[in-house]
Amino acid sequence: GIRYETRVDLDYDADVKQDTHGILSQFDVIDGGERERNLPAIFAIGASYQVNAKIRLETNLTYYLNKDASFDDLSGTSQDESDVDNGFDLGIAFEYAFSDTLKGSVGYLYTKTGVDTEDMTPWLPELGGNTLGAGVAWEVVPNLDLNFGILQCFYQDEDFIEPTTSDTIKYEKDITLLAFGVQYKFM
Repeated sequence: GIRYETRVDLDYDADVKQDTHGILSQFDVIDGGERERNLPAIFAIGASYQVNAKIRLETNLTYYLNKDASFDDLSGTSQDESDVDNGFDLGIAFEYAFSDTLKGSVGYLYTKTGVDTEDMTPWLPELGGNTLGAGVAWEVVPNLDLNFGILQCFYQDEDFIEPTTSDTIKYEKDITLLAFGVQYKFM
C-alpha cells in the first residue's frame, strides 16, 4: 500500500484573559499573539506478504516531510523550519496463526524525528526511539475478534548544554502501552 497526506496548516490565535504569574508570557503566549505550527506532509509505503497459511510478514516506511511544513516556531524553543530535518518511521512485523481463531504478532519500529536536541519543545521532547510490540487476536465468533496488545517504546535519551546558562539539559522518557480492542467485520 501507498499513502500520501498533504501538509495541514494550523494557525493559532491567543486570547489571554489573565496571566497573573507571567507563566504564559515566558512561552511567548500573549493576548493577540499568533503562532503557526503546521503538520508536515507524510508519504508512507508498506507491504504484507503471506508466507504460508500460518505466517505473514509486514514492513513499512513512513516519511515525514518536516522541511516543507513551514513551521513558524515552537513555543519555548528557537525551532523553525531551518532547525528540522525530515523524519521517518521504519517498521517490521511478524504474524503467526496458532489456529483458525487465534493469531499472535510481534513487531519493531525505529523512529527518527529529524529534530535536534537543542530545538526540542522542553515539555514534550520529540525523541527518536525503538519500539517493540506484541499482540494477540482471538476470533470469538465469526466476524468478531478480541484484540490485546502491549508495547514498550525505548526513547533515545538526548542532552545538550543550554547556551545562556551553561546548564546540561537531558531529555528522557519511556512509554509502556497496553491496548484492548473489539473488532467486528460486517462483510
